[in-house]
Amino acid sequence: METSKQKCSKLKVHPNKSFFRNEHILGGFPEPIYQQLRDHPGELQELAQYLLNAHFPESIHQDILDAIGLNMDVPTTSEATYTTTRRARDPRFRELIMDAYGHQCAICGFQVLLKGRSIALEAAHIQWHQAGGPDIVVNGLCLCPLHHKLFDRGVFTLNDHLRIQISEAASSNSQAFKDWMLVYEGREIRYPKQEKYYPEDAYILWHVEEVFLGELKG
Repeated sequence: METSKQKCSKLKVHPNKSFFRNEHILGGFPEPIYQQLRDHPGELQELAQYLLNAHFPESIHQDILDAIGLNMDVPTTSEATYTTTRRARDPRFRELIMDAYGHQCAICGFQVLLKGRSIALEAAHIQWHQAGGPDIVVNGLCLCPLHHKLFDRGVFTLNDHLRIQISEAASSNSQAFKDWMLVYEGREIRYPKQEKYYPEDAYILWHVEEVFLGELKG
């Protein structure tokens, strides 16, 4: 029987979220490692933190922990010493993104200045830093914390015309969801001040293929 790895090689494609879902691919640990982690919760916490830091943006760490039922606040006596080698971030990335977008959320336009400084705005990577996304303006969006979280969770993405598309998997009966998300369906983002800073197609495509919980409309 042809394995999923062989299928990927045969098709010469980079497997994305859709491939794994369609092939019903699941992951896990060999039994000896599973038993070791189960018997030593401190090591499990250290390994979980390593994987989170290495592969996922901080905005969704707690969501992942909640989904798998792992409480990182429980104290342990583990002497495990897992470390994460993080790729260095450009300290100018946030400032460059803020300036490019005029210190306002690219989705809702939220802006607050406190003593002349922007607060409650974040520099979001389109292609996650943990996935090799560079710290450059064309791979970034200025977003309020709410839209940053929803973007990283795949609730919405951008199409090749920089219009907002919301996942059909996202729903809510609250008026707030309509006011803060649904109302922006099909709208263009609030563009950077200069065209050279517009998000690049390659990074948007990565987000569509790897993060967005849906399919782009034609």
